[in-house]
Amino acid sequence: MKSLIIINEGLSNMHLGQNTSLYYAVQELKNQNDVYIFNLDQNSLPNNPDQTVSCSFLGKDDKNSQILIEKYEFFNKKIISLIEKKDFDSLLQLKTPEVGEFISAICQKDVKFGDFDQIIQRIEPMKAPFPPLGDENIDDILSKLRILFPNKKLHLPINLNDKILPLKLNKSLGYDVATPTFITSLENMDFKEKASLASKSYRNIYNVESEKIVIKPINSAQSLGVFAIEFSKNGKNLKDFQEKSPSELKISQTFNIQSNLQKSELLEVFQILCFVQTSNSDKKISQIAKDEMQNGAKKLYNAEILIQPFIEGIKNGDVRVNVMKNLENNFYLGGYVYRKSIQEGDNFTTCYSGGKALSLPIIYLTKTEQENLRNKTNEILQILNTNLREEYKNVLELGFDFLLVGDDKNILLGEINHHCPALLPISEKLEN
Repeated sequence: MKSLIIINEGLSNMHLGQNTSLYYAVQELKNQNDVYIFNLDQNSLPNNPDQTVSCSFLGKDDKNSQILIEKYEFFNKKIISLIEKKDFDSLLQLKTPEVGEFISAICQKDVKFGDFDQIIQRIEPMKAPFPPLGDENIDDILSKLRILFPNKKLHLPINLNDKILPLKLNKSLGYDVATPTFITSLENMDFKEKASLASKSYRNIYNVESEKIVIKPINSAQSLGVFAIEFSKNGKNLKDFQEKSPSELKISQTFNIQSNLQKSELLEVFQILCFVQTSNSDKKISQIAKDEMQNGAKKLYNAEILIQPFIEGIKNGDVRVNVMKNLENNFYLGGYVYRKSIQEGDNFTTCYSGGKALSLPIIYLTKTEQENLRNKTNEILQILNTNLREEYKNVLELGFDFLLVGDDKNILLGEINHHCPALLPISEKLEN
């Protein structure tokens, strides 16, 4: 049998023992299937399934394939072993090698695009050819794959959004399983009002008088473009931000802003901070034309923008829940990973692939947090397998991200990763 894996990252740069797309390749080879890997970053999709394309080839009996299986499993076991031994110093220092360090030359083969028994779609929408690195639209690409493979089962989360599904679940469950969320855009003038609503939610969650919110572009992944704002009497005003350069400002992920700024000033600060996430310029903000800032900000914030209360527990870490589809087309739990943050200072996001977190079992959460996590996971799975079954019939894997509130009791759903969810090779081993 022949399996096709569609990616948009370099095969040689994938990390052994932890990359999920590579894990799927290894599993197919172990199942005695030949594996063809089509890289969307290097090649455009064909116009019809009879068209010939060039793919990286891993034959089930090839020496390179056996090396890949052996080395992947070796480093996966090494990661799990260090976790089980609680040898966190070694785990922090472990740098899993890339495929290219063991396999110098990967064979390329030309093959008809429609000539496969199984298709595994692992496209990441935050990498080329998608914005901000390219101009393609992820839903257009997935729709084209549906046409190219009309009778094949493959992962197609078309017109489904990581950050909108949690809000749907709030309505279905009748309570806020997800973080309270308020929506704006760069074109709207209501940032102050939406920020006030998010600040009120923050005060309600933590029973404090302080105000702290987080900003997220609706179409981002891997924490790209995410930043926090803390309001205080002694915070920075518009002039303070204008005297700094984007390269100076983006060192921080949290910005302290005066709580009594006028609406127009606050809106301008907000627009500056969105621009800062996309720029490495050393020029002062005051020296950059407003048109340039607006166009720069739109590289990331080109659609709706989410404003939420800052969830303090994220500074400790969050939980990835890997969810899969079985043969009966039901979602089931693949495994849990507690991404324990190793960030310093005021940075707070916990991207494992970016080296910002340790992967640990959920036994490092309190018993109450574990119970809440399992209960909410089961509730969401029930909704996906009933109310949302038709809408999610073409979705084969998801990654739930739960945030720890920070009170040793409660958790909130942050978002649900629809595209290329990571950590399955770790989570399933920690769960079983």
